[in-house]
Amino acid sequence: MCQSGDSGNISYWQSFEMAFSATYNFLGGTYPYMLNGGNNGIRALSLLRARFNRPLNRVCLVWHEAELPGVALTDSYYTCKTQTGWIPKVRVNDVGTNDQFQPSLAFDSAGSAYVGFYDRREDSQNDYFKLYGARLTADGVPLRGNYAISTNPNGANFFSPDKFMGDYTGSWWHNAGIAEWLTAYTGQETIAPTYYGDVYLGFSYY
Repeated sequence: MCQSGDSGNISYWQSFEMAFSATYNFLGGTYPYMLNGGNNGIRALSLLRARFNRPLNRVCLVWHEAELPGVALTDSYYTCKTQTGWIPKVRVNDVGTNDQFQPSLAFDSAGSAYVGFYDRREDSQNDYFKLYGARLTADGVPLRGNYAISTNPNGANFFSPDKFMGDYTGSWWHNAGIAEWLTAYTGQETIAPTYYGDVYLGFSYY
């Protein structure tokens, strides 16, 4: 990361600093961006999501990376910068099986974090996935276990022929009498290979 002290004036950029290091493969290049490969492979690049935690005045990041060298199974991660530096990265998903990928990030008025991410934990074949959510403190300490937000699973075959499902999800927190998390994501209403996707809004109450 690099920051400017003068609204982006090129002569005032500070030195680059390392926010985290990917243990194995950040999945940001041309290979292996097809998660799981084969018939269940899906095009899902790991693109950093950076959000500003305004209540605590922190910059925070989420992303996914490979679990092992040469293996495209992935986990989702979180980190943020405190006054003393970057905290060690925290794995968001509370299981170590299958793919968890393309996380998004939001904060409530107290600075607690919500991460929405795609998760294949319910499918032993590592194909179908749902949108899951996680709640953390700003320091990455879990506030509750992971939980499913979407009700219908989706598979790689829904996004044929190139298996591209889009690069981003998006999450927000809002309180209009009832505090809730909102996550926009792609999927289908039923398990059927019609190759048509829809955009959904998932709700997760406190």
